[in-house]
Amino acid sequence: MLALLTKYLLQYRRISIPHMGTFELVQQSPEFNVVDKIMLPPSFHLNWHNNDSLPDHQLSYLASFSDGDKNRTREELEMFGKRFKDRVKKQSFTWNGLATLRNEYGTIIIDEEIGVDSLQPVSAQRVIRENVAHNVLVGDKEMTSHQVNEQVLKDDKKRTYVLIIGWILFLVTLAIIFYLLYKGGFNPLSSGLRLKAAARAFYS
Repeated sequence: MLALLTKYLLQYRRISIPHMGTFELVQQSPEFNVVDKIMLPPSFHLNWHNNDSLPDHQLSYLASFSDGDKNRTREELEMFGKRFKDRVKKQSFTWNGLATLRNEYGTIIIDEEIGVDSLQPVSAQRVIRENVAHNVLVGDKEMTSHQVNEQVLKDDKKRTYVLIIGWILFLVTLAIIFYLLYKGGFNPLSSGLRLKAAARAFYS
């Protein structure tokens, strides 16, 4: 029974054992150790939950290895769970390939982590690559990162040229306006005096 439970746990990452609880395999992603400059491999942790409700999928799986009778499989699993619980209460139990279990006041303590011998830490150095091109989707058109950068530079140059031309046209327009006003005899400093002198001559 333990072999079948182990097989089911490794395949579906979760197993429920009556009177014991539920065990779950949790995968931890690879980690980069900056100080030692090594990449740690993915690892697995065995978690325990105080919930021994038996899923129908697990019962069907275990029954498929015997005569297919779910009721009989459930009874066998109930008896196994009781023996397993008594065993762990008395002393720590090594679940081969998974962890070492022990019981403390009704709580299952998992002492050892799961190690995968084929996955070892590897050295990791930061590599800066130059002129690396990546495909980028711009709208509905696929371009390389170099093409996108070139397009951005071209757009910036176009905006700069347009801005310069706009300022030139603005200054030329101002110069033409001042020239026409000057040619027409407009003097902003003396216009007020002229109006006052004309008003005085009118009223006198």
